[in-house]
Amino acid sequence: AITKHATLLHHNRVATLVSGTFLRFFLDSLAMRLVWPLVAQGHKVDCFIALSTALHKPWRTDSYLRHLTWDPVFGKPNSQPTHEQIRWTIEWRIASAGGRLRRLDLFKEVGLDDDPRQRSLRKNSSHHRPGTDIYESFPAVSMGAGNVVDANKNMLRLFKALEALWDALIETEQHTGTSYEYVFWVSDDAWWLRDFDLTGLLRANGAAHAYVLSCDHPPWPRVLRQTFMNDYSILLDRRVAEVFGRLYTWLFTNA
Repeated sequence: AITKHATLLHHNRVATLVSGTFLRFFLDSLAMRLVWPLVAQGHKVDCFIALSTALHKPWRTDSYLRHLTWDPVFGKPNSQPTHEQIRWTIEWRIASAGGRLRRLDLFKEVGLDDDPRQRSLRKNSSHHRPGTDIYESFPAVSMGAGNVVDANKNMLRLFKALEALWDALIETEQHTGTSYEYVFWVSDDAWWLRDFDLTGLLRANGAAHAYVLSCDHPPWPRVLRQTFMNDYSILLDRRVAEVFGRLYTWLFTNA
């Protein structure tokens, strides 16, 4: 029987974007819980990945963070793999899951000061607020107890690298002559507990601009009657995905 959402349930082209750090990146979970199930349902999956291998101060400074190690698929934690080894492992794992690695950016650190917009903003800030660090309030203001300056720098690095992946996505569409139906942004440290079911998601929910993972399963007290969501992954309709892909530029435009 043909359902009312039948047009959504054909084989889709999905672009998966990951921007973050190598130390936090769960490659095996991405490949086996996201890419492989999508391919098994008949969808085509292209991956665009950007990873920094430098160590950055996190928002939180809990002691356990000093003991983080990379995904075991990259090898034992006593010797960090080279960029060549990281690249080969990612290419192999994505291909073995049936996906295609379209772009992989590996760098020690995403530079911020090479952007003229950034330099201009810092110059204006130092003029109007001498002695202050622009990263204390840009791109976000926080009243939390974490390290705001480092957190803001990390946020900018993430979205700057993501925008370069977006450019690569556009180039791929132009080169192939076809557009993606969906763009899947996935956090570097997203750990999938079960296989992702895109066909089931579309059948159950129909068309939407974005699909965000809920986070309201018990043990949240039912009496709260609250709904929660998280930002570990966002599935976007390609027609609206540029808003997210160009977020780095938007931050400066609206600063």
